[in-house]
Amino acid sequence: MNERGQTIKLYIAGDDLKNIKIVELSNWTGKAYVGERKHSKIIQKIEELSFPGVYLLFSRNLKNFQICLYIGEVDEVNKRINDHIRVKDRWTDFVIFISKDTNLTKSHVRYLEKRLYKISKEKKSSIELKNNSKPTGSKLPLSEIDNMNTKDLKELLQLER
Repeated sequence: MNERGQTIKLYIAGDDLKNIKIVELSNWTGKAYVGERKHSKIIQKIEELSFPGVYLLFSRNLKNFQICLYIGEVDEVNKRINDHIRVKDRWTDFVIFISKDTNLTKSHVRYLEKRLYKISKEKKSSIELKNNSKPTGSKLPLSEIDNMNTKDLKELLQLER
C-alpha cells in the first residue's frame, strides 16, 4: 500500500489556543471551523459561513462518558448555529464544514449529513447521537458521489479510528 502524507493548515484566530480554529487539508476543497459555544457570536460575522454547510455539535454525557453528537445541514450555517444557541444549551463544541470555493450545494450537504450520520451510528458504543430523525440525504451524480466519498472527512473527524 502506497499511502501519502497530507498537509494540514491550522489557523488559530488570535493568540489564545482556545480561540476558534480554521482547518484546511491540502488538495481538498473543504474547510472546517472548529470552536466552542463561546465562539458562536464570532461565526455570525464570518461571511463564508453564510453558505451551505454541514455542522456537528458536541457535548459529553458525564454518566456514561459518551460523546453526544448532533449532525445537521443547512443553507446558512452561521444562522443555524445561532438558532441552536438560543434553543439548546447542552452542546459545548462545534465543527462546521464548508466549501472553500462555494461549490457545496444543498444536495451535497444533505448527502454529507447522511453519510456522517451513518458513520457515527456505526460507532454507537462511543457516540450518542442526538438527532431526532435519520437524515434523508440526497441523490447526486456518480461523479459527485465519488468526490464526496473521500477518506478526508472521516480522518478529520477521527470517527473511524
